[in-house]
Amino acid sequence: MELRERARLVQRFLKNLGKHTEQASSFVAMGVVAGAVFPLLMERIADHDVAYAYYLPVICYFVIFLFGVKFYKVQNAIGITNEKKL
Repeated sequence: MELRERARLVQRFLKNLGKHTEQASSFVAMGVVAGAVFPLLMERIADHDVAYAYYLPVICYFVIFLFGVKFYKVQNAIGITNEKKL
């Protein structure tokens, strides 16, 4: 995929999000940075020991899990629910 195609894809992704545009653009930026940095970091670790290199994704998924648990508790504390009322 060429750079222009990627830019158009991101532009379409961020279009018509309203108040969520800022948060969505930060997710896109984090994804780009993670996709560029973590493979290089994993490669450096794998040069010493391949088994240790696989701890990096495990740590990343654990951090994502912790954020999910934290924000689930915050939503419950302030009374936000995902249930639709009929």
